[in-house]
Amino acid sequence: MAAQIREYQRVPSVEHALALLERTTVATAPLIPRPRVPEGAFPAAPALVDLQELPWRYVRVDGPLLRIGSATPLQDLVESTEVRAMAGGILSAAAELAAPQSRRTLATLAGAVEGAEEGPPDVLLAKMALGASGKVQR
Repeated sequence: MAAQIREYQRVPSVEHALALLERTTVATAPLIPRPRVPEGAFPAAPALVDLQELPWRYVRVDGPLLRIGSATPLQDLVESTEVRAMAGGILSAAAELAAPQSRRTLATLAGAVEGAEEGPPDVLLAKMALGASGKVQR
C-alpha cells in the first residue's frame, strides 16, 4: 500500500534534490517521469521530489569519455552522431532495438537501464559491454 503523500517539491537543482533526498526527518523518494508506471512502482514515501526540471538530458564528449544524462531519451541516442561513432555504434543500435520510435522519444536511458528486468535488455547489455558506469555528477 502506497504511503499518503504529504509533501511534493519540484526542485530547480541537483543540489536541492540531493538535500531533500538525504534528509532523515521524513522518508523522501524521487519522482521520475515515466511513460508507463508499473503497478506498485509509485514511490511509497510521504514526501516526493520531482526531478523532471533537472538538466539531465544531454550527450556530450568529455575528453575520451562520452557522457550521457540519465533523462536522455533513447531516440536521442539513436540520432546522436557522438553515440553512433562510439564503439561501432553499439549503444545507438541497442537503443533503436529497445523500442519503437514512438516509445523511444519518451523512454529515457535511466528507465531503460533501471527497468531492464521488465523490458528489452538491449541498452543494459550494451552498457555492460562498453564497461560504462552510472554515477551522479554534482
